[in-house]
Amino acid sequence: MRLQQLNAFRAIITNGSVTAAAQKLAITQPAVTRLIHSLENDLGFMLFDRSHKRLVPTPDARVLFKQIDEIGQRLEQLDDAIQAIRNKPSGSLHIAAMPMLSISFIPRLLGAFIDQESLLVTLRNYRSEQVCSHAELQLCDIGLAILPDDHHLPACVDRVRFCGEQVCLMPANSELSNQSVITPSMLAGKPMIGYEHQETQAVIDASFWSAGVSYRKVAEASFAYAVGSMVAAGLGYAVVDPFTAIQLAELGVDFKPYRPSLPFHFDILLPVSRPLSRLGAEFLGCFFRCVHEEGICYQLELMPDHLKETFAALTTSSSALVAG
Repeated sequence: MRLQQLNAFRAIITNGSVTAAAQKLAITQPAVTRLIHSLENDLGFMLFDRSHKRLVPTPDARVLFKQIDEIGQRLEQLDDAIQAIRNKPSGSLHIAAMPMLSISFIPRLLGAFIDQESLLVTLRNYRSEQVCSHAELQLCDIGLAILPDDHHLPACVDRVRFCGEQVCLMPANSELSNQSVITPSMLAGKPMIGYEHQETQAVIDASFWSAGVSYRKVAEASFAYAVGSMVAAGLGYAVVDPFTAIQLAELGVDFKPYRPSLPFHFDILLPVSRPLSRLGAEFLGCFFRCVHEEGICYQLELMPDHLKETFAALTTSSSALVAG
């Protein structure tokens, strides 16, 4: 017996006629009739009384239907499960991320990404060097870390670099809020919150030195979110990444493009022994859509050739530029 034969038999019983069965199965009436004839030949007994204008199930057919109907219901449940997996894969996803993204941006993103009980996402908040270690040890599916240009990654980790531009974060009701862009000259002598890390702060300081002006440092912190929180508290101005600025905009702070342009970057780390799953790809696709919706312009660099096609599909928004 073939599955198509049993489906046709069950469809006639449950829907009452060959016409209704054909509509249910999305095939022609003659096709349903041929399937029933071939099933009867295989079984060696008749399934329907054809002496009337409509098919009437024989006693043998009713006995067989009880067995087939149970199987059919299970197959329908299997079809539903397959469709659910196809539309929204279940499973688990382990993300390790530095504070710039893990404090607020990714949690808000997960609110839209997770919509099923069977999906478990683990988000671990680490410093970038710890994220890198987790990726090297193959302990996460996706790592997000800020790594220096000279950091050597082992062959067991793939890297895709996300590059963007920093912005100027301003306290609420700042006298500079009507400016389209912020320059070092506009911030001359104003209170600034800086970074504890010399490498990060040196890039910002260089833009002031090039303009021949100076600022008044009033505080410093290790993480961009802490720096931005001080701006929200009214302590002064700061130059931060756009992810941090967007997170703190809810606290009443404003931000504008900073010129001259100051780059920032972070690396998307993918452990080679844990190839990017469909769930991981869907998360990254959601991430890039959210980035586009927030108006963050970026480009992707340092991308291995075998990932270019995958990331080209993930970054379909017009703001993305996939670079070699």
